[in-house]
Amino acid sequence: MVLGRGADGTLHEAELPAMEGASWDESLLASSSSVLSPELLELFERLGHEVRQERELVPVQLDDGRQMVVPVDKLSFTPVANRTYQ
Repeated sequence: MVLGRGADGTLHEAELPAMEGASWDESLLASSSSVLSPELLELFERLGHEVRQERELVPVQLDDGRQMVVPVDKLSFTPVANRTYQ
């Protein structure tokens, strides 16, 4: 379980899957699923947004001295369509 504060300052908790091993297999990062479903990604694109997804590995030192690596996904949404709103 991981605890963190959101942008509004409230505390959130999340459960993360964990694997133990001597080394990190980079293919695990590439093969893991996207944060957005293909349907949701398509919806944002149809609404005129470019969606960029980046994943980075953040190391975390555990209390018992072991190191954990957490994949963190970053999403950015950029309007690309020239839309007029009334």
